[in-house]
Amino acid sequence: MNLIPPVRIELRPSRLIPNEVGLFTVQSIGKDDVVIEASAFVEIAHPWTVYEQLDVITQQKIMKFCCGSETGFFAPGDFNRLPICWYMNHCCEPSVGFDDDDNFVATRNIAAGEELCWDYGFAETNPDSAMQCLCGSIFCRGVITGNDWKNPAFVEKNRAYFLRELLRKADRLKGVAR
Repeated sequence: MNLIPPVRIELRPSRLIPNEVGLFTVQSIGKDDVVIEASAFVEIAHPWTVYEQLDVITQQKIMKFCCGSETGFFAPGDFNRLPICWYMNHCCEPSVGFDDDDNFVATRNIAAGEELCWDYGFAETNPDSAMQCLCGSIFCRGVITGNDWKNPAFVEKNRAYFLRELLRKADRLKGVAR
């Protein structure tokens, strides 16, 4: 018999970003528990030449929601069918990060009713990317960029929850073999 997994997360109006949607806990989640499995947010890597061929509305969505790199961006297979994790907003004091398998995991114990958020600097590498941060955290960086991963203090503070591929890239930049 297949049981339906218990509801743990849901969409609600964001408390971080006015007039936007956020992802919230319905039940408490323990530190390092998987919040969303990596298989739920499969993304496709596209070169920037694909971006240039898209309509303006789709380009705007990509710039607002997709992580990028020097060579391209990562997008869902269909913006009209976004996985729920795409509604998780940024915060410089994140409640969610990545584990060794690229699952979204809790960075601390999270109480029921909290808005889930992750630091976009854990994955963004597009050097031209810059986003004004609205998180209001005492740790707020003000602007989130595609170069945050090059900051050794930022990487060390968040090492346990960085996207592992980017962590390896940061370590190579710093001359550390891991």
